[in-house]
Amino acid sequence: MSFIELSTSWSLQILLIGLCAEACAPLLRKAHPGVRARFWLIALLLSLTAPWLMRGVPAATLKAEDNVLTVASTAVTGALGALPPSWPEIIVIFWGAMALARLIGLVRGVHQLAAITSESKPIEIAGSPQLRVRESASIQSPAASFIGRVILVPPNFVGLPDAWKRAALVHETIHLARSHGALLLLEEAILALFWFHPMVFRLVRRVRDSREETVDAATIAATGATREYREMLIGLAARIRIPAPAVSGTTALGARIESLIALEKNPMPKTSTPRLLAAGFALLCTAALASAAVPLGIAAKSQDSGDKKETKEAPRKVLSKVNPVYPPAMKEQKRGGVVVVTVTIGPDGTVKSLRPQPTPHEVHPDLVKAAVEALQQWRWESGKGTIEFTHAIDFRLGSDEKK
Repeated sequence: MSFIELSTSWSLQILLIGLCAEACAPLLRKAHPGVRARFWLIALLLSLTAPWLMRGVPAATLKAEDNVLTVASTAVTGALGALPPSWPEIIVIFWGAMALARLIGLVRGVHQLAAITSESKPIEIAGSPQLRVRESASIQSPAASFIGRVILVPPNFVGLPDAWKRAALVHETIHLARSHGALLLLEEAILALFWFHPMVFRLVRRVRDSREETVDAATIAATGATREYREMLIGLAARIRIPAPAVSGTTALGARIESLIALEKNPMPKTSTPRLLAAGFALLCTAALASAAVPLGIAAKSQDSGDKKETKEAPRKVLSKVNPVYPPAMKEQKRGGVVVVTVTIGPDGTVKSLRPQPTPHEVHPDLVKAAVEALQQWRWESGKGTIEFTHAIDFRLGSDEKK
């Protein structure tokens, strides 16, 4: 399976699992933030790993016309296959360049955070002498830095109300204790690899928002000051500018405030067992369906249409053929490979179309071009209707091409 086919199948599976998770989200609206955080983390992990964990599961037996994922995968890979041989390589190079750019940005962010942490100066906060708190003019709101495991605060932090300072320090301490910095780095690496997939961004955002709500709930449990904490979030929201990747940031403030109000009314909200089971079961079933519908390692097969049919060997006798010319550059580089081409011939025995097909091992575009140019000159005996079949040409140093 080519890289393009692998990416297409995997992306479709992620999309289906993500849509299922979004559909199940209303069932957990009144659940404790910790439950929602675990649900979204499982949804993200399933979308990334289920297609690989279930590779041994037999593929779905649905007909292709009834299998939406297979139809979509076939359409995408078919369109890409119709592009010139060099285009798949260009697409892969572009993906790699974008992923590398995001990873470089992540490294720069870590370096920036390290510089801010090293340039900050230690301060003591009354009532919290055991905490490692450092002051920095480069930030405008409290943030936990996983580098050095310290809490960074802006210069005006000491002037904030005592309740605000205590709540902020507890909040950031929880982030450090739960190693959220490492999770954030891992999430950024995932986003770098899947920069093209909006559902991955959506799931990561859901994970981060629910994680913040969970830390909010833990902070309220530790301080017992729900109203003061809510006021602190609103008061600091307009001044937030945290260097990435720090540990925390106030995202989806409206949802966080709503969650805090719900916790104030019901400190220990309960989610009915049937709802939890329904959400989890739906997510698992969707993961299994997505993996079986377009399994990794199995390319989507094209379907018969009209008067065309597909066979492994040519159903008509070859009247004349031209052997492919082994590209000199490929000989010098000692490169070979098997080129598989779908050939369509008309009633008169001439070639109507040639479509190179993906193979387990990538073949150089020059070899594909040589095979196509040779097959274009082949002639078969005439017959009834138009037929379609596959033909393989083996480029091997020291040997002639083989079917």
